Amino acid sequence: SERGGWFVTGKVLPELFHPNFEFKDPNVKTKGIEEYARGVHRLFDQEASSMQVIECRVSSDRIIGVKWRLEGAVKVGPGLEIKPYVVDTDLVIGRDGLIIAQEDRFSIPAWEILAWAFLPFLRPLLPPPCPPVE
Repeated sequence: SERGGWFVTGKVLPELFHPNFEFKDPNVKTKGIEEYARGVHRLFDQEASSMQVIECRVSSDRIIGVKWRLEGAVKVGPGLEIKPYVVDTDLVIGRDGLIIAQEDRFSIPAWEILAWAFLPFLRPLLPPPCPPVE
């Protein structure tokens, strides 16, 4: 598995991002690469979390798509295990060649992520987690 991906570490190369960079997923919106990077690093347990790239694609002349598997834990309360799931990320490239936006979409609904984390006794009743990438 890949531990170095900025999607879970927040370790970005700021020179690749436009000053007006914006991020959004179903739960969060941020402006600025520094705010995004700090938020990602604070959210994910860096020892337990990892990502695996499933696929990269050029969707248009301005959009690079990355499909990846997330697993690990978040630093909420005592630390919560998150159900492994797939994230579809679109990186929007500005006219200057820098990443101006990132939008993430999740393969499972928010309620399922929360039920897995906060109500582990329900896990046998939930759909199985996304398996590791071969």
